[in-house]
Parts: sequence; C-alpha cells; structure tokens
Amino acid sequence: MAHHYHKYERRGAIHWDWYYGGNANYKKLVDDALRPLIHRLSRASECSLVDVGSGDGLVDHLMLEKSHNKKLKILGIDPEETGNKYAYEFVDDHRFSVWEGPVETFVYENQEINFDFLFSLNTIEHVQDPNVFVELMKNVNQFGIIVTDDGRLGNNSHHHEQVFTPDDIKYLFSGFRVKKIPITHPAFIGFKISKV
Repeated sequence: MAHHYHKYERRGAIHWDWYYGGNANYKKLVDDALRPLIHRLSRASECSLVDVGSGDGLVDHLMLEKSHNKKLKILGIDPEETGNKYAYEFVDDHRFSVWEGPVETFVYENQEINFDFLFSLNTIEHVQDPNVFVELMKNVNQFGIIVTDDGRLGNNSHHHEQVFTPDDIKYLFSGFRVKKIPITHPAFIGFKISKV
C-alpha cells in the first residue's frame, strides 16, 4: 500500500464507530459485503480466511460472531499499526491474528500459504499494484469477496492509487470467475471471485 493512512490516529476505531454508532449506510455496506461469505462460513468446517486491509478489525469480529464457526481462523493483513492495535483490542479472540505490513510484502514472503477464503473491503484501490490480489487469489481454495468504491465518494481519492470499474475488476481477474454481488450503496461495487 502506497500511503500511510492516518485515519486511526486521527479518528480512533472509526469502523466500529460507524457500524455500531448509527451510520446506516456503512452498516448496510458491510452487511451486504459479508452476506455471501457469512452464509458459506457458517456451513464450513475448519477453514481459514485472509482479510486484506483488516484495519481496526470490525469485519473480522463480525465474521467470527455471525458465522458461529468455532474452527474459523482469520488472518488480517494491514500496514497500519494503530488500526492493528484497535483490532487486537476489540477482536479478543484466539482465532484472529494480524500480519502487520503491506499486502505486497506478505504475498512475496508467503507464497506457499493457502486460505479457503479472502475478504477485502475498500482496500484494492489503495494498493500500488493490484495484481498482488491476483497472486493472493491463486492461493484461495474457495472464493474471495472484494468490494471497492467507484470513485464517486471523492473524499479519500488522494489515498487511492486507482479507481476500479466492474470492467477493470473483470480484466484484472481475467483468469478467474468474477460475479458481481449485490451492494446497495450506490458508490460501491462488490465481486465474488473464484477459480475457474
């Protein structure tokens, strides 16, 4: 990830505040993004998931809580030390851990690690080389969920390396099956990605 993103130092555990503090649009976005994954996690036996851009750990908490899967292991990847501290503070669960650093470095250093699932909410647009997601997906056994904004929000565009359209995502993951998932927030697009 290219830029140091200071939102956790400035605003605290912002995703928890938005989700539990009454930001209906954010709550709906997260719930929409997690819906296909929670359904599958709740039916899976022992499984692993990588959350790219895990931030303050909100979605990891929700996956652990809503899936009711006691054998689910989640590895969050995020370069933001303060966000990771919040994640460990709020997701007090032995099934959750964080790899602190850029996703590019993780993929380069851990090419042999496989996961059953991948989740990434509003992260791919922050990565200098989005092909790192393609490399990571090669080691995902089931499927990945990737959600990104379409550039209309504008307020964080200085942190974005690029903006993705549905066609951009399909092109990037051209060696995979790419299916659009329902996201009700008009400025976000979501995809289920799996091997062909």
